[in-house]
Amino acid sequence: MANNINREGFKRFLELGAPSFEGNIILDSGELSEYYYRFMRIPLAYGEHKVDVLYGQRFYGTLENKPVTFNQEIRFLCLVVDNAKTVNETLDFKTIFCRSSFTSDSVIEEMAQKLFDMFRENVTEEDKKKILKGGYYDQTARQNAFCRIIKGYKNYRSPIDSIVDEIGKGSCFGLTSTNADELVVDYLANPTGWAERTMERIKKASLEYSGLQFWITLAMTEELTEEYVKKYSNPDTPEGKFKSLTDSIKNYKNTVATRIGVQYHACKFVTARLGMYVDESPVRSDFLNPETPSMTKVSYTAGVTINPCKNVSIDLAYGYITSADPERTGSCDYYNSLTYKAVYAQTYGQLIAGGMAPEQAKIQAHTTANDKAIQPFSGNYSLSAHTFAIGVNLKF
Repeated sequence: MANNINREGFKRFLELGAPSFEGNIILDSGELSEYYYRFMRIPLAYGEHKVDVLYGQRFYGTLENKPVTFNQEIRFLCLVVDNAKTVNETLDFKTIFCRSSFTSDSVIEEMAQKLFDMFRENVTEEDKKKILKGGYYDQTARQNAFCRIIKGYKNYRSPIDSIVDEIGKGSCFGLTSTNADELVVDYLANPTGWAERTMERIKKASLEYSGLQFWITLAMTEELTEEYVKKYSNPDTPEGKFKSLTDSIKNYKNTVATRIGVQYHACKFVTARLGMYVDESPVRSDFLNPETPSMTKVSYTAGVTINPCKNVSIDLAYGYITSADPERTGSCDYYNSLTYKAVYAQTYGQLIAGGMAPEQAKIQAHTTANDKAIQPFSGNYSLSAHTFAIGVNLKF
């Protein structure tokens, strides 16, 4: 007789540390699954914790006796820590007991976070100077902060994402002799000091490289990003003022549109129409800008339909649109990029001529240019338009 294995039975199998276990699968619903499973466990590492790898061989159909098919594919299912915790679970594993509620615990993100914290601790003052010397990383940090604060993390890729990719590739920051499985198993078996050990290995692997290391740029770019996030979050800073502009707050008000029209059948062949409407603007004067140059519109329309024969009609229409007020005045703030460039170039040149260091001059010039670039946009808006339309209708 074949065993029946439900979720609780599977957990007991893990706890007992049995090297193999097999049987018909009982789903969480209590129904008998269409699969028979053979589980095999192999020890991988011993340290602070014991780590095993769990494989599975799946056979279609429920069997009263053991399957005799030996060429069925054996698949990796998960890693098992201390005969209890399952991590890095595959889709095959998650669906054994009907899309199960086993907690998926991929430790790679946890590893990436610990490694990133270690990166930040190991960045030196000399590394920071190299980063600040070039404008590329400052620009990247500004863009990252913009995505976080203004776009709500859209199109934003965090440093943790990059480290997860590095670990997944196996060539983690130059550790070409290492693969992803080795890093994961090492972390699971001996988590204490894992980040420190890996950091030392990364440093040794990068000794021959004279440029900025990827891990250094990740750590420093994130530090710069956090500084800009604070600036964008502060309404008193130039970045905060810029954020308030990009929020596109309109404060529209409720409006009423009034329309009236008349139609007159002059004869069998001609129908005349006249109309008028008033469409109130929802935009307040202190939010009026070129993006939404809304006016309270008054329109006068006239049209005629001519029926030269039974199955043909010709429509002619004319409309004149104007604003209720001859002219509307409004003002709003906007960010003038041309002013920013001009003020930045002028201020930077003056600061350099005055003996200021280039790194400090860039920061000061940026702050000054940002302040000057936010300007009031005042304008007088008027509206006048003529519209014409012609249509031919054929009835079949």
